[in-house]
Amino acid sequence: MCLYPLEKLRTLSRAFDLFEPGVRDWAPLVASGLVPPLPVAGDELVWGFPLLEAAERSGLCELACVELASGGRASHLEAALRLENRRGAYSLSEQARVYGFLARAGMTGDPEKLTVIAGLLTAQAPAAWLKTMGEFVSLPDGIGRLVAEDVLDLKTASRVRSLSGAFFERLEREKSRFSFSERREISLLLWEISRRDRLTRAATESLADELFSLPDPRPRLRVLRYPEYTKLAGRLAGLTAGLDRDGIAVRPPDGFEGDEFFFSFTAASPAVYARRLAALKNFEDEIDRLFELL
Repeated sequence: MCLYPLEKLRTLSRAFDLFEPGVRDWAPLVASGLVPPLPVAGDELVWGFPLLEAAERSGLCELACVELASGGRASHLEAALRLENRRGAYSLSEQARVYGFLARAGMTGDPEKLTVIAGLLTAQAPAAWLKTMGEFVSLPDGIGRLVAEDVLDLKTASRVRSLSGAFFERLEREKSRFSFSERREISLLLWEISRRDRLTRAATESLADELFSLPDPRPRLRVLRYPEYTKLAGRLAGLTAGLDRDGIAVRPPDGFEGDEFFFSFTAASPAVYARRLAALKNFEDEIDRLFELL
């Protein structure tokens, strides 16, 4: 172990600067003097960049460092991850930086090294982690940012990536209006409509502008995406409005694809029970029209 002037540490390579700087507050540790030694390998600082910045802000002139034995970049990356010690808590952006480091070092095809590194990052199996990272880093910057910020999930973003950048910018601006599941539904429905109707990018953006002007775009999107279902649901609601007022619910089979309707009601007394049965008896005149919906 030896002391390195901060001036020298600042000149070292930042190739291992892979982690978010604000995850930990190093200031109290620096103020107490209980600073762990920073690992150095040749002209590279392997870990501790936020700690170095905290030391600079506190006015320190030097920090204790330990010079790592020459074990190759894989062992140095392993050391950095062990010191960071946040398995399962790394952001997708941090994981992507580690993935990029591995790719540049030619280590993504080394099962032994990959198992160690992935195991320090996540509970995912190495092959699954590689697939996740491959999908994430292949996203255009704007969409990748939405995934990194939990505006959209990776699976949805990968699927709807052909939507225009303008849509994703609008979704990011409007994200506080919608829950995570609502943003997902809006994105998927718009993408499905765009593909089915072969909308141009301009037409898709125009539709998105119209939808975002509504308090909730989803009902309109569902009508556009499932016009036949919407039409059938409207006819069902009209036919059964009287039953609904009498406390009887009528549920069609999923997608109106089946041969049975489900009738349900509750009764708090014999008199209510009798009224429900009378309402069902009166509905017999409409029963043929009801089953024509299937």
